Amino acid sequence: MPGQPGLPDWWTGAAPFDDPRWVGSYGYGRGAVDFNALESGAGGQGGSGGTGGSSGSGNPQDLILRWHVRSDPGPASSGDQVWVGFFNTTTNLATVLELTRDALIDTTAGHVGAGVMSAAAYTKGATSGGWSSAAVPTGITMDARLDATCDTSSFPVSCTEWAIRLRVPMSAAASGIDLGSTFAMWHEVDVEDGGAGTTERSKWPVGAADVDPSTFPLTFPEPLGSTSPGSSPWFTVSANGGTCAPGIAVQPADISVTNGLGSGTAIDVSSQNTFHVQPINNTATVYNPNAIQARLRISDWGSSVGNAPQWITIPDPSCAAAAENGGPSGIGAGARFDLTCTWTLTAGQRCAYRPDLFPGCTPLPGPRYAQQCILIELSSTAVSIPFSTSSACGNFTFGQSTR
Repeated sequence: MPGQPGLPDWWTGAAPFDDPRWVGSYGYGRGAVDFNALESGAGGQGGSGGTGGSSGSGNPQDLILRWHVRSDPGPASSGDQVWVGFFNTTTNLATVLELTRDALIDTTAGHVGAGVMSAAAYTKGATSGGWSSAAVPTGITMDARLDATCDTSSFPVSCTEWAIRLRVPMSAAASGIDLGSTFAMWHEVDVEDGGAGTTERSKWPVGAADVDPSTFPLTFPEPLGSTSPGSSPWFTVSANGGTCAPGIAVQPADISVTNGLGSGTAIDVSSQNTFHVQPINNTATVYNPNAIQARLRISDWGSSVGNAPQWITIPDPSCAAAAENGGPSGIGAGARFDLTCTWTLTAGQRCAYRPDLFPGCTPLPGPRYAQQCILIELSSTAVSIPFSTSSACGNFTFGQSTR
C-alpha cells in the first residue's frame, strides 16, 4: 500500500483488523461473514498481494488469515466460533484449530485468554480414526487476535461485530504447523443469534459437513471428503503459486469516477462524483447483480503524502456499501458488476483538497493533499462468493470542472 508497505503486521506492530494492507488478498464471503488470506512468501518475501515477510518473526512462510463478522444480531452467546483445518497431504495429518469469541466488551487486538478468546486444537492421523485433543502451537496462540464491538448498555450484552486474526507459521519448528508447500484447508464460521436461537454458518468449501459443537467427542469434515455424512473434500492450497481457482476479481483499473470532468480518476470538487467499481466474474456462476458490495476508503493524506494515511470511508454513507444500481438481471462468466456510490464535496471539503481554487476558505477537517488513493474492499451480501482478489487501490486527483 502507498505509504504502508508490507503485510498487515499486528504480531510485531499494531495493525488494526481492517488494516488496508490486506489489499489484493484472497477473499471468500457469505452474507455478513468475510474471510481473507495472504501468504508471507518464502524467505520473507510477500506473496498474494503482500510484501515484507514476517517482520522479524524469523519464519520462512506464514499464513495470514482473517475472519470478519460484520453483523451478529441478538444477545452474545457462546456459539460464536471459527474452526479452521489444515491437512498435510504428505504425512496425512490433519489439524483443526477452534477459536471462540468470549469477549463481552469492546475489545481491540485481544489475546487468547479468559474473557477474551479461547483456543483449542484437534488432530487426526492418517485417513481414519477419530479426532484427538492437542496443544495449540505456541506461535499461533501468541499471535491470535480478537476484535469485538459490544453493546453493554442493556442486558443481555450483544456483540454486533467481531473479527479473529491468525498468523500460522507453516512449520512446527517455527511453533506452527507442518503443512508443506501444498496442503488442504477448510473452515467454518458459526455466528449464533442468541435471541432467535439460530446459527448462521459460513463454510469453505460450501459442501463440507456441518460441525456439531454439542456432540462429544467433536468431529470435523473429512479432509478427503466422505459419503456418510456427505462432505466435500477440503480445498487444495499452494504456497508456491500455480493456477488459482476462479473467483470474482478486482484490479486498480476497475475503479473510476464520473463527474463534470468526465470519466477517469479525477474527483471533481464542484459537482457530484459517482464512483464505479467494476469487478469481473471469472467463475461459471451467474450472480445476482446485488450479490456483492464494495466499501470505498480514501487515504486522506494530510498536506503531504509523507503523512500517515488515515484510510477513512469516503464521506458519503453510500460509499460504505456501494451496490449495483440497475444493470442486467444476472452477472455471468466474463461480465462485470458496476457497484456505485456518490460523493458531493462540502465547502469545507472542497477547501481541504483544493484550497488554491478557493482563496480565503476554511479547510475542513484540515489541509489535504490533492492526490489521494482510493481503496475498495469487496464483500458478499448473501450468497457464498469466492474473490480471487477481494480488494484493490487506485490513485486519484482532485480537480474542478467549473470555476
